Amino acid sequence: MFFENNKASLNAFTKMSLCAGARADYVQGGGGNTSVKVKGGMMAIKASGYCLSDIRPDAAYAVLEYEPLREFYYSNEPERFDDVEKAGAAKAKDATQTIEGLAPLRPSVEAGFHSLLDTYVLHSHSVYANLAACCDDCEAIAAGALAGTHYTWGVVPYVNPGARLTFAVRDELRRLEACGKRPAVLFMRNHGLIVHNEDAESALSIHKDVNDRIAAFFGMDGGAFPAAYLADIVERDEREAGERRKLNLGHTFAHAIERTTDRYTHGEAVSIGMVMAARIAVRAGMLGSEDERKIVVLLEKFGLPTHTDIDPNRLLKAIRMDKKGDGDSIRFVLPTGIGSCEVRRMGFGEVEELATGR
Repeated sequence: MFFENNKASLNAFTKMSLCAGARADYVQGGGGNTSVKVKGGMMAIKASGYCLSDIRPDAAYAVLEYEPLREFYYSNEPERFDDVEKAGAAKAKDATQTIEGLAPLRPSVEAGFHSLLDTYVLHSHSVYANLAACCDDCEAIAAGALAGTHYTWGVVPYVNPGARLTFAVRDELRRLEACGKRPAVLFMRNHGLIVHNEDAESALSIHKDVNDRIAAFFGMDGGAFPAAYLADIVERDEREAGERRKLNLGHTFAHAIERTTDRYTHGEAVSIGMVMAARIAVRAGMLGSEDERKIVVLLEKFGLPTHTDIDPNRLLKAIRMDKKGDGDSIRFVLPTGIGSCEVRRMGFGEVEELATGR
């Protein structure tokens, strides 16, 4: 019911997250988070330990009641608490909801400041924004780069993520709102950038504009970064009907692993899933064994696991629950070479045969 009632909002949230998460120059690995406020006073926010690129309409986020969080931060001062971080964490934990069909994940530690902002929130660790945010004269740089824009911006002092950071964001919102302005953009000193809006596309557009302007201020072209083509794939294939499906390499087995154990992080599960997909591709005659070996060696070089002792039958049972399934078949992303892959619909019987080598 939750997914159906909030379908449009969750789809927009997913697209916003994937567009930002596809660019390493925006997230620098797994950095940043996103959120959306949906019906019933609920807020979906990226889960701790996940990347923006992991978010789907039914995965990689937690759901909280945001009004209790908002009230907590607007009706208190940090000095009131012996341990304000503990108090803030407890309030977020109490606000976290259980949603049928959604894995019970821990919300981002920055859920507090998301509760104070508009419907769609995009927080990134952009290399461009941080060129300004890590300078002593951040305000002067922002003023020069953003001159003439239609949106208002502010600057938040550096504070470790958590309750105190939320209070700092609240204070900057109050300062500017007292002047009749609500900032759509917040620079976080030595940290990153926040953009929020009532519309996901507008949040993405403003986020890109800020980064392009800061990049230009420092004599760079933000659109020239190699990872930009991934964001372009997401933009062109909003509903995962074609090319974008290939970005899910390894995720079918990864989701099955996550359904059967909590021993692995999401990234570790994807690593194992990529190797399992490569093994299936070799057995199906789509990939050479030498390329499979290269994939394994590369993942191990980064300290990632490449195998699991989970019973294959348990994984196959979990795969049957995958939403990419359709009756007795499922779409698999399989590598066909280093740097290339193919989306192939396979029957569950074929998957079982190739996965187990029977």
